[in-house]
Amino acid sequence: MISISFTQDMISKLQYMRYNHPHPRVQQRVEVLLLKSKKLPQKEIARLTDLSVNTITSYVKLYQQKGLDGIEEVNFYQPKSDLVEYTRTIKEYLDKNPPSSINEAMGKIEDLTGLKRSPTQIRKYLLNIGASCKTLQYQYFLA
Repeated sequence: MISISFTQDMISKLQYMRYNHPHPRVQQRVEVLLLKSKKLPQKEIARLTDLSVNTITSYVKLYQQKGLDGIEEVNFYQPKSDLVEYTRTIKEYLDKNPPSSINEAMGKIEDLTGLKRSPTQIRKYLLNIGASCKTLQYQYFLA
């Protein structure tokens, strides 16, 4: 069992953050710390919060290592497409030469970048960068 002590000031901050922090994951971490401040064992905290003991342990260790700032960090891994570095080139080209279909856009993007992507990936990429083609607009309005 990991043992940590909390000052009354820290408990007050945690109680405020429990319901007022904008991110639910941070609220969850704070809830775990508040239960830990009441000297409950991690198995009991896991049962009360419906989290695993490993998750409880990781939250407590995060607090020990980084303090409240670490508890407030929310870092989710979000992979970036290789097409991102070509966005300006692709957008400029497609603005001057709008494709009539996703397959045409797919071919043009492959010619410009050397990167082959599926029609679904190209459609999503075009929506993200604000580019369009006739087929894309038609499908967008049907959705």
